[in-house]
Amino acid sequence: MLKSLRIKNFGNKKRFKIKFAPGITSIVGKSYAGKSTILRALKWVMLNKPAGTNFINWDAKDAKATLRIDNHKVIRSKGASGNTYELDDEKYSAFGNNVPSTIENVMQVNEDNFQWQHDTPFWFAESAGEVNRRLNQIVSLDIIDKVMSGITRIETQNATLMKSTECDIIELKNRCDKLKAVVQVKKDWHKVTKIQNKIDALQDKIVCVRSLLNSIKECEANSITPPPFKPVSTAYEAYQTKHKQFIKLKRIILQIADYTEEVEYRNTNLAQIDKALKKEKRCPICQRKLKVNTAK
Repeated sequence: MLKSLRIKNFGNKKRFKIKFAPGITSIVGKSYAGKSTILRALKWVMLNKPAGTNFINWDAKDAKATLRIDNHKVIRSKGASGNTYELDDEKYSAFGNNVPSTIENVMQVNEDNFQWQHDTPFWFAESAGEVNRRLNQIVSLDIIDKVMSGITRIETQNATLMKSTECDIIELKNRCDKLKAVVQVKKDWHKVTKIQNKIDALQDKIVCVRSLLNSIKECEANSITPPPFKPVSTAYEAYQTKHKQFIKLKRIILQIADYTEEVEYRNTNLAQIDKALKKEKRCPICQRKLKVNTAK
């Protein structure tokens, strides 16, 4: 309950004090006597309105209003000395255009508690929706509307996140399918490596046979009959056999070279996919660990 209001340098009131009756207090006076100034000062200390400093008396630097309500004393000051609220012995600053929450809880008022001389009858000129909104504010039902609005916003955000996550899961499945082909390629690569080792061994033997053949050709050029011993004849026959094998292997080598290039290209892609899978260690939805089988 309001007990008293003391104002200083507010509007045309240099100093003024009024005590409120326990029931209804009527303020009577001539025009421009300052009746509205008292109401404005009361609204200023209770709602921190009006803003600015135009209400400060032209012959002063600061304005001050002291309101006694229930067992509390609230002081509102503004001007050159600062911009503050005081509740009993506690001082508040840097509250912007609002009222500090502690003082607001003591006041328990809002715009609906103030009506001016030329205002329309209380709520009778408002639409049904506006009256309903204000009633909700009084009984705190507007909190339900805010909560429902927040839930709808969260649902929309979650739906968007779910859709994005589903797309990510589909992309990961496609990557896993591609990795299956890479595993087979690695197996084929091991086979190609074994074949290449055999080719290298055969090439070494071909070099030896060529060296022996060159020696035979030199003997023929010099009309020297090669010594009739069986190892040379056997080696020559072996050379002809190896030469045919060499021709076949040469073709195989060319095919392997093409296949090796393809394998290297797939290995590069496999490394990139492995790297991507390592980053995504958990499912974005259920947070379970992803089990990715990669060939070693």
